[in-house]
Amino acid sequence: MAFITLSGTLLDPNGDLAVGDQIRFTHKSTTGETIEGAVSIITVNPAGTYSLPLQYGLVLVEYKDVRTQQFKNLGVATVNGTNPATSIPELLNALVPVSSAELIEFQAILADCVTAQTAAENAATTAEAFAYQLTTTDLIASTATFAAATNIPTSGFTTSGDGGNGSWKQTGLTGQTPSQSPAQLGDALLNDGNGNQWALIPIYGTASPEINSLALGLIADGVIDNYLVLLACKAAASISSANVALPEGVIAYGTTFDLDVENVEFFGVGADRSHDIGGQFTLNSTQLKWIGAASGRMMQVTSPTGAGNQKLVGGGIRGVTFNANSLAGEGLVVISRNSGLYSNIHFHEFTTDCLIVTAHTLGEAADPQLNTFKNITCRQFNNTGNFVNLDGITGANASMNSFYDCSASFLNGDAYVLNNCDNNIFTRCRAVRASGGTGNSIVANGANDLLGSVARSNLFLAFSTNNSPIIARGTETFTYASHNNRIIQADIDNSTPIPTLGTDATFWFDTDRNMQYNSGLIDCAMASTSAQVETLRGKMTTETRRVKNDANNHEIWESGDGLSEWALSIDNTDGNFRLNRLLGSGGIVLDQPLKITNQSAATLAVAGGASALPALPQGYLRVEIDGVTRKIAFYQE
Repeated sequence: MAFITLSGTLLDPNGDLAVGDQIRFTHKSTTGETIEGAVSIITVNPAGTYSLPLQYGLVLVEYKDVRTQQFKNLGVATVNGTNPATSIPELLNALVPVSSAELIEFQAILADCVTAQTAAENAATTAEAFAYQLTTTDLIASTATFAAATNIPTSGFTTSGDGGNGSWKQTGLTGQTPSQSPAQLGDALLNDGNGNQWALIPIYGTASPEINSLALGLIADGVIDNYLVLLACKAAASISSANVALPEGVIAYGTTFDLDVENVEFFGVGADRSHDIGGQFTLNSTQLKWIGAASGRMMQVTSPTGAGNQKLVGGGIRGVTFNANSLAGEGLVVISRNSGLYSNIHFHEFTTDCLIVTAHTLGEAADPQLNTFKNITCRQFNNTGNFVNLDGITGANASMNSFYDCSASFLNGDAYVLNNCDNNIFTRCRAVRASGGTGNSIVANGANDLLGSVARSNLFLAFSTNNSPIIARGTETFTYASHNNRIIQADIDNSTPIPTLGTDATFWFDTDRNMQYNSGLIDCAMASTSAQVETLRGKMTTETRRVKNDANNHEIWESGDGLSEWALSIDNTDGNFRLNRLLGSGGIVLDQPLKITNQSAATLAVAGGASALPALPQGYLRVEIDGVTRKIAFYQE
């Protein structure tokens, strides 16, 4: 129904707000859908203001002050399309020609018709959009009029069916620069040809809301630079706490992409791997391809640097291949982030490092920690870049990160480089060096600034390499040596070598054949059964080792050629300690005097007096003194 809107402020004669005063409107004609005699009352609110839509017709206006009990008749006003009033005082003062009830009714009907016509035109335009399935590019160029909050699903971004379809909702924001794409606006927004703004609605129904990167204009043809579209994806995802879906194909870009928002994941359809035949990138996958400057960095997942900033958490990358395109120096760099997940990623031919985990200055502890890396691989046959590089800054190191099922195919670079890092775990990881290569499988470096900056206490579980060196660097290279790194169950069957140790460096090493290198034991209990070990451990006080065995031979020592064996034992019958030769020849060699204590003499002999002893000895002990066999007589006690 047609109406005019009245609003404003009412004051008392002294200038105070007319709070609580009431105005009563009574229709004196039946006009449109308002019946003669219908009454409306408004009360001036505590702010002294009012607002109401007043329907067309002849309207009696009455006023009651809060201090009085009666309404006062202020007269009858004509409310129609020619009445210019926008407030109650203007309504009462307006000189509106008196209209008949029929004329007022006609004006109301006409106003309703105009409103209905506009609504019908908008509805027709919207219906046309649905019927003909506009593309997003069509919507950007469109000058059609749509009502605010209209939701239009497009059929594609540039052409119908190109995968860039999405649902766009008009935000109600007008007066913007016409015909702007998401890449131009740097967000999941567009401006149509009239300057009205539209927002992409995230895809719901998954574990997390998703942003379809194709719906923002991404083109995976390996040629078009998609950097601005990636920025738009990041901005959209950070606002709606969504993840970003990347399509199959080759996504080219030439500027370092900084994922500096938390809990946002970019994911593709999967990574391709290194192939021995048939060429690379032959399988369906999502490939990020560098087309920027030589030695550039493709992507970094960071916390904003600076002494006033916190460390960000969550998010990550999965299901993509990073292709250096024989240009990029660094693939993915994780800087001062916690609890991210990075999985199903392949790196191809980087000149410096494929994956770096490091730190920069923050307002709190900057150590990158608790990140998980799963199914990460690389192919580094044509460049000397390393696979994984764990590092940090003074006072902040890469620590407590986990690597699962990672594999490097490399030549002259190094596979796993441990710099300023500690307490990281690598499970079922390997390094496969191509024939003729010079790269190392593991390099644990020391440091020059602090002892706490060395590679230390990192653990490899079930590690395998094909005879590429494991290096622990010490004070021959650094001020402080790397120490206490360890491999448990090194794959000796596939030629994993024993670590090469620098000066003062340590690297503990256990093999799949239950052998240990560079190991140390403290308070060791040894026995033939677990129950005996438990018993021995309870008895240990100051000794380093306690050995128990129910058989006679507690320990057997074997010569290097295996031809001689000696046994150490305590006889379980008489309690005597025995040193017995079991195999071979040879005797016991003493290069110092034999000292026997706690002995008693049964016959007291006088020096030089043979009568103190029997004339004949009971027998002789044969001993070798300085290479000459001697006989020492002994007598029965």
